[in-house]
Amino acid sequence: LQISVSSPDKDGSESLSLELTVPSDSEGPVGSLTSDLVNSDVVLGDNGGGTYSVTVSEGGPDVLGAFLASEGALNFVPRVNFTGELEGGAGIQVEATSTETGSAIDPGFATASSVAHISVFVTASPYNFNMTGSSIIPEDVMTDIGEDIEWSYSSETRRVRLLTLRGLPEGASLRYTAYNGQEASHTSRGENAVQNKYTFPGFNSKDEFATAISSLAIQSAPHSDEDFVLIFGVTLEPANEHSYEEFSHPVTVLARADQPTLVVVSPLAMVQNLEGESKSASLQISVSS
Repeated sequence: LQISVSSPDKDGSESLSLELTVPSDSEGPVGSLTSDLVNSDVVLGDNGGGTYSVTVSEGGPDVLGAFLASEGALNFVPRVNFTGELEGGAGIQVEATSTETGSAIDPGFATASSVAHISVFVTASPYNFNMTGSSIIPEDVMTDIGEDIEWSYSSETRRVRLLTLRGLPEGASLRYTAYNGQEASHTSRGENAVQNKYTFPGFNSKDEFATAISSLAIQSAPHSDEDFVLIFGVTLEPANEHSYEEFSHPVTVLARADQPTLVVVSPLAMVQNLEGESKSASLQISVSS
């Protein structure tokens, strides 16, 4: 915190102190104050409820001024997961109080105070979540792709709250192991954004998320060798502007020759040809792929 304070007192009969108040919300103070300096002449006191006092135990106003001018004298530490903008009067309140200690004091004027505020802007921290990979699957075969997906994120305390999947073509399928250990499956019902989106059940831990990803398998739409791109939507908690990210996962489908469907009418019955005859019968055959 960059704070400068001084007193116009010339005879050295006044002491100078500070009181700082960290703003609070429904969860309590939005942060705390600390000091990197060890100074026996200046004391940082935590009065509770987000209020702090800075007093001089030995010396005059110049001692306090020199302390505040030093790097790391007072630091603001935001509460874990707090983000927000506290501007002007909503910020950290700093009140400097000069106290007259002389023998003859004008009643009602023993102290004088000045108040200022420090605006606080705490932006959301990125989660550093990353997911990469691509897959090659054969046409019409449910294929494990979990090993093709590499993912990581830096925080051990934040969990994946929600995972969605888009890009699965109509008729294509997926399966995976859900949080309860049971196998879950899904077949894409359509091409529009709503029908094409699958939402995995919520995860209670990082391990549950890892299980779902590592066990994920997909199958192309029946008799289709069209490549497609899966879009994983990852929501981490707590929520902030960095908590949702999307990651692309290209899928190449290897074409396989389709088994043709062959239908014949059998038996073929007819009367024999006698000498001089050339009777014939049509073969009834249908084939499709």
